[in-house]
Amino acid sequence: MSLPAVLNASLITKFRYQKTNGDNARLVESGATIEGKEGAYATNVGELQLPDEAALFLGGRVSENIGFLTELSLHGTEGSNFLSFKMPFNFKAGEDTDLLVVPFITDALGAGFGLELLNTGALRSQRVGEDRKSLMAQQYLGLGYGAAEGITFAAVKESGFLNVTFWSPDWSNFSPEGLATYVRGALTPQLGDWDSGLGFQYYFGKSKNDTGGNVIEEKDIKGWSIDGQLQGEFLGKPLGAYAAYGSVPSNSHFNASANRKTAWSIHGQYGVIPNKATIILGYRHADTGADTDNAVTIGGTYNFAQNVQLQLNHVLRSGSKYDTPQDAGDQQTTLMLFSGF
Repeated sequence: MSLPAVLNASLITKFRYQKTNGDNARLVESGATIEGKEGAYATNVGELQLPDEAALFLGGRVSENIGFLTELSLHGTEGSNFLSFKMPFNFKAGEDTDLLVVPFITDALGAGFGLELLNTGALRSQRVGEDRKSLMAQQYLGLGYGAAEGITFAAVKESGFLNVTFWSPDWSNFSPEGLATYVRGALTPQLGDWDSGLGFQYYFGKSKNDTGGNVIEEKDIKGWSIDGQLQGEFLGKPLGAYAAYGSVPSNSHFNASANRKTAWSIHGQYGVIPNKATIILGYRHADTGADTDNAVTIGGTYNFAQNVQLQLNHVLRSGSKYDTPQDAGDQQTTLMLFSGF
């Protein structure tokens, strides 16, 4: 066995406290039970989640032009602890172009896990704030997260990238009778001193899985989004700004309801103390066809060290969805200690 001078391994943990403003007394009066204080019932009185996540990441070089990344759960995962894995094969095509073939599997990061370079919400794990569904349109709609396995073919240049992924929304052994398609592209030009990105996501096709006994499980994969970002400096301090708009049709894998859903979002992170403290602001609007669901996020981060972060988010929700009382109310506060070592 050949051990590298630097071991590419990391233990990632999230310790959270979460508080919502729902009314447990009302829930009990309406006939609900709070045995075990699960879900909204627990967060309505304040819940310590110790840990919310704990995972071991291993990654690095397999051989020339081949790499890998693995995520292993350390926290009570049902079934396999082998959460995510991908192995990029990289081929040079000229001086500034890379062609990649990336087989992958993930329990929660979606079809974009094969390759994603923006931080707009196209991929669950690449975000500035903890409450992803309140910050980012794609995450609210179900795009960019969930179980997925397949293979990505990608071309990457400094000026942009393009992916085509054939995949199934599964996370285990499966017998594919058909795979859905995910297409992702983005331009990444330099606009003066600003790094920029402008892209799209498009999901289409049907995933068909032979579950045995001549039973074919078919999932209709439909949805799309457009997104953009700017990263640079404002008044001498770092700023990232992100926006997205997306849509998922009715009666599909991402949307089981009878109504088309749309959402748009804009949010940003500003480094008030560079490399130490930031503030986060965001707004997300969604229309489910039956009601509207809006979220305003106010928060910030403080880095005790490069790999230890304290994050505070407060979300205020509004719209016709909240005309009737919701189990978890219309506000949520999250305090999280995130570390990687």
